[in-house]
Amino acid sequence: DQGQAFQLMQLAPLILLFLMSFFSYPAGNTEPAFSLQRTGQYLHKRQTQSRGVRPGIQYYVKEGFGRQYARDRYSLSTVEVSVQQTFHDELRYECQVQTQQQRRMRTKARQMRSPSERAELMQRADEMELSGCTEYNAWFGAENRPGRVA
Repeated sequence: DQGQAFQLMQLAPLILLFLMSFFSYPAGNTEPAFSLQRTGQYLHKRQTQSRGVRPGIQYYVKEGFGRQYARDRYSLSTVEVSVQQTFHDELRYECQVQTQQQRRMRTKARQMRSPSERAELMQRADEMELSGCTEYNAWFGAENRPGRVA
């Protein structure tokens, strides 16, 4: 009987930690703190400036953002790390889509029977603007470019 009580006392800190983390999780608050586009409630423009985050990434927040996040550097930094990650992921995806479209166009060009059509389509593929990749490289460097073989 005493052995069970002792085991329960040893588990008490873990149970307490679990309960605290469970109840401190914001239930129902699934709305993001920011948007990369100005839409709906996200009307107030900001730029990343926290330490450890690339400065100058624009994002939009709701009316009460300052009261909830701006006064606490840690909370603001957490939001801005999320802004950077979301921005990175969106640019990376855009670059991947554009690169894939370019590859498809080149494949289609190689399958053309007419040398003039093949050359024309290959030239269009080569001249295709990869704006997502250009922006991605400007922000995060060419070494991290999606689809790049190291």
